[in-house]
Amino acid sequence: MLMGYRLGKAESWGQMFSNGTSRRQTAMLNLIVRLINNNGKIDPLILSSCIFPENETAEKQIDAMKSKLMDIAECLDKWKAVYKQLYGCQDHGIPAGSEIEIGK
Repeated sequence: MLMGYRLGKAESWGQMFSNGTSRRQTAMLNLIVRLINNNGKIDPLILSSCIFPENETAEKQIDAMKSKLMDIAECLDKWKAVYKQLYGCQDHGIPAGSEIEIGK
């Protein structure tokens, strides 16, 4: 959830990296986003070290990465809702799930 917070708060993502492999005919995918902080320093953020795409085609790998980002966005929205329910406060600083987008 904290990685989603950092992704949502970032103005832009420097780059997105993925690396796929397979173990016993099961495709696995890593997903890393490079954020650039206010000082210009590169800050890598590992989103997942084990995403399971349907197969190893580029289309299915992209679908799996998008699905992971949508899951992160959904977690942010749930976090906001729970925070509001518990504390009744709108000013919490938690970014909206819509801030998680692959083109950022």
